[in-house]
Amino acid sequence: FKTDNKRTFTRKKNSTAKKLLEYKDRKLKETIKTIQSIMNDKNILHPLKEVSNKIGTSMATTKRWCDKLEIEYPDKHGTRYNPRIHKEILKLWELGYNRREIAKKMELTFSMLSSITKQHKIELQRLRSEIEPN
Repeated sequence: FKTDNKRTFTRKKNSTAKKLLEYKDRKLKETIKTIQSIMNDKNILHPLKEVSNKIGTSMATTKRWCDKLEIEYPDKHGTRYNPRIHKEILKLWELGYNRREIAKKMELTFSMLSSITKQHKIELQRLRSEIEPN
């Protein structure tokens, strides 16, 4: 920019330099706040993926950030226990959908879906054995 007034130029230069010096700290605080808000939101099914997309990093980098900030992140399947999702899966499963159809419909990994339905089968068998006399 062009200015003839030295005082104005110096003031502008100093304010710009200050903003540049504070930029790293400000962006770091914003990034931490973004990570914490997404990871604490129970309605987000894949929080690591969401954080990675939002701040433009890889999953490994996001996990390292979570470790540094001591924030719990989801298991290897990329999801945490979400009762709403589990109920929807079990409803579809009981209606006769197979696991692959449910995985496509719910946009989940097949392994995550299998673990939910296997656990449900075990619970059903346990309940039936308690109810039915030998």
